[in-house]
Amino acid sequence: MPARFQVKQSFAIERRHVFVLVGTPVEGAVTAGMQAVVRVSDALSLTIPIHGIETVRRGGAESVALTSRYTGPEELELLRGLDLGGSLVEIAEIVEVAEEDAAAGPAGEASPELPVACALSPPALRERREGALRALRAQAEEIREIRGGYSLRFPAGDALLDDLVKVIQMERKCCAFLRFSLVVTPGEGPIWLELTGPEGTQELLTDILEISALTP
Repeated sequence: MPARFQVKQSFAIERRHVFVLVGTPVEGAVTAGMQAVVRVSDALSLTIPIHGIETVRRGGAESVALTSRYTGPEELELLRGLDLGGSLVEIAEIVEVAEEDAAAGPAGEASPELPVACALSPPALRERREGALRALRAQAEEIREIRGGYSLRFPAGDALLDDLVKVIQMERKCCAFLRFSLVVTPGEGPIWLELTGPEGTQELLTDILEISALTP
């Protein structure tokens, strides 16, 4: 069962390249090797790997500090932009997501189905294909077919992570039916982006991302 952590404040110790969440566990046990799951929106979650846990005492009060190592200024900027002070975050084990769960929401709940349609006009969609989406496809090291969509693997990198977040922000405005799951694996591991949705989503993604041209 996932734990929950009440964040009091978040900050970076730049000389150590560490991002810190200070707060109190309110449910379950939190250990190093788990990950904080941050809900950015109904359709988007980001995960922060927990590399260490420390006890902090200030003025007689005791808190817990969860530390996560980051690799560069762009990743730090992304973490700082989350504004986690006062939020309740879920702490979960790092596990492989089964294909049958790819289209499910939190705790296995099904996502509300929206029409599988892109709001962009044909010229705008063509421009998007030739711009951000083409760059996304070019950088993907692997594309896996999963239930309801695709999972794309990318190499670790601050600039690429920032680009993926920007693409998600653009696409969720024109493709409201899409569910995005962005997973940053611990250390220098790969970044995974899962794109899933209701029936018909995979076919639309195959066309929009021109995946057939990338796979044997």
